[in-house]
Amino acid sequence: MEVLTHMPMNNTHLFSSLAEKYKYRPGYPPQLLSILRDNHGLKQQHVIADIGSGTGLFAKLFLEAGNTVYCIEPNKEMFEKCVQSLRSYNNFKPLLKTAEHTSLQDNCVNFISIAQALHLFDSKKTREECLRIGKGNVPVILAWNFADLQSEYFRDYRLFLSRHTNYNANQPIEEIENQHLEELDQK
Repeated sequence: MEVLTHMPMNNTHLFSSLAEKYKYRPGYPPQLLSILRDNHGLKQQHVIADIGSGTGLFAKLFLEAGNTVYCIEPNKEMFEKCVQSLRSYNNFKPLLKTAEHTSLQDNCVNFISIAQALHLFDSKKTREECLRIGKGNVPVILAWNFADLQSEYFRDYRLFLSRHTNYNANQPIEEIENQHLEELDQK
């Protein structure tokens, strides 16, 4: 089985037509912040790089907790929805950039978050970028919203991926994510 280490095309436009619909995705549970505080030392003054921010659903958790969040999103339409949704937060720092080239300074963030997007990045380059921008042994938060993977939505999503990437429509999405996690761990 082939491991997808990068998108075979410029993925910055891949989800443009879905930007408006992503606002209907479920948010993330606020209890996650307690877990991060209690187990990983998350503090209000910590700076977060939310890579692959999409419309900003995950970043919003941190912004509401008072963190400064760099929302890094390569897709212009998703980026615009993110800015529209989160612009009222003073600590919101939007960047129209990629996971592999964030433009952030070296050693500038305390936490890195990637929600629902790991499979879209070049694993090796993203790992290098995370090591560069993170302060010390920076925690990387990987998050997914789990849903009924047999639903019509996910059937259509798998078909979309199979048409526009080298994703096999019969391969479970979790399998792709697990391959990326293993690949990141080995480098």
